[in-house]
Amino acid sequence: MANYWKISIQLGDTNLFPEDISSDLILEGSNGTQIDDNSITAYFDDTVKKENIISLLKSLNISSYVTSDEENTNWVQECKEMFEEVTVGEILITPVMSLEDKVKTKDNQILIIPGMGFGSGHHPTSQMLIEYMQEKQIEELAPKKILDFGAGSGVLSVAASKLFNAKIEAIDNDPQAILNAKDNQDLNDSKKINFSETPIESLTEKYDLILANIYLQVLSENEKYLSKLIKPNGVLLLSGITKDQKDSLLSIFKNWKLIELRTKDNWLSFYFTR
Repeated sequence: MANYWKISIQLGDTNLFPEDISSDLILEGSNGTQIDDNSITAYFDDTVKKENIISLLKSLNISSYVTSDEENTNWVQECKEMFEEVTVGEILITPVMSLEDKVKTKDNQILIIPGMGFGSGHHPTSQMLIEYMQEKQIEELAPKKILDFGAGSGVLSVAASKLFNAKIEAIDNDPQAILNAKDNQDLNDSKKINFSETPIESLTEKYDLILANIYLQVLSENEKYLSKLIKPNGVLLLSGITKDQKDSLLSIFKNWKLIELRTKDNWLSFYFTR
């Protein structure tokens, strides 16, 4: 086996999503990452220079980290052990390491390759939106057209494809996230989803349900498009917002009707209609 090294990162007060940092580390050559509370551990083989990863962390204003050498590490097995299954309502989310791990044991199970796109199903923001989608009022909405804005790994779209008989448009401006999402689509045989890098301003259809698990700034810049794309009486489920951003978010969406606001850890989710 090759020699490996790892870096253990303390995130502190950064406003960046741990999953986004994990994605950056994988793009820089990490063979696997573990997200745990407010820390990330990333594994690299000895072809990846430590100074390159440290430079990346400095560009993200992250200064608290420790590196160590890991001889003869079987990183694949370690990463499998790090990622645990999580149940969100009736949905069982099982992290896997590759397309070769396409083995389902339950009808309510979805498989997700974590890391390269936002969302393995473990983050509170993803979980709150998946919980919302399983509730009676959304079930009664019976959405036929769904938009996943900022699809990341595609976990929300895949969950939606299991819950609804709907056409799902899933967009993200990160080509690596789209590649990851398409792998997750294949893992789950979710043929009703169209993943693409289509800009939101280019969309013309209207949607019964819009999902948006994304940064406040992105929501602020694109509220006008979300407003244009929602059907009358349609539902917008959004998250990615911390408690200290609540007033800013409500100000941005002041022309929407807030049905419910939920919290999980330091994160908020919002249920809006028009």
